[in-house]
Amino acid sequence: MGVDNKMIQVKNISYHFLAKQKVLDDISLNIDKKEIVGVIGPNGAGKSTLLKIMAGVLVPVKGEVLLDQEKVWDIDSVEMAKKVAYVQSLIPPKFNFKVEDVVAMGRFPYLGRLGLMSASDLAYIESNIRKLQLENLKGKGFYQLSSGEQQRVMLARAFVQQTDYILLDEPLEHLDMAHKKLVVDVVRTAVKGGLGAVVVSHDINVMLQVADRIILMKEGRVISDGRPADVITEESLKELFNVDVDIKDGFVSLRLA
Repeated sequence: MGVDNKMIQVKNISYHFLAKQKVLDDISLNIDKKEIVGVIGPNGAGKSTLLKIMAGVLVPVKGEVLLDQEKVWDIDSVEMAKKVAYVQSLIPPKFNFKVEDVVAMGRFPYLGRLGLMSASDLAYIESNIRKLQLENLKGKGFYQLSSGEQQRVMLARAFVQQTDYILLDEPLEHLDMAHKKLVVDVVRTAVKGGLGAVVVSHDINVMLQVADRIILMKEGRVISDGRPADVITEESLKELFNVDVDIKDGFVSLRLA
């Protein structure tokens, strides 16, 4: 864990919807810079809700989230956008913007009153378009793209925000194998450069390879948090998903017979 207090701290968070159905129950955890934290659990475990609370999109009924020792809900929205990027599980823009315009939206927190982009802003946008291999999609409307292409556009927009932390909800969904590797490589490189990343994913095998820590969630609670090899076991996955699996050489396979 970090020793300079530069981290996201989730303290005793609970959350429920209007019907009083509890979604998160007394969750506490820390997210450091320079680490990838995978969050794994069955549907309805509260993973996406946890990310929304960490991003300041939802307010918990109990507990608090600190970003570098400051309460998330006390941070101005523009400053928050400079610190934390949040990518939901593919919720597209309301209008059919061009690819490069969607990516450029990530620079908005840094623009002055006139909203004009500098040469360095434009260069940074272009570098992230290249990084996510979107050059051949420039000029196309967002709704002309496949789901996997849209996902990469939204990821590029998040990286253009140039934040300290990135919260990713199913970033590998809709991606083919080559683009999964591309996104993993981009995240890994950013984390080596100082980014803190939280990744919600159902792709357990990818998380085993790339995550520094894995958090297991079930029924709104954290049931395990630690090194991937310690957390992902045949027993823990049986408890989590009520299925039998085999783990060999760091690879999880579903036992279908």
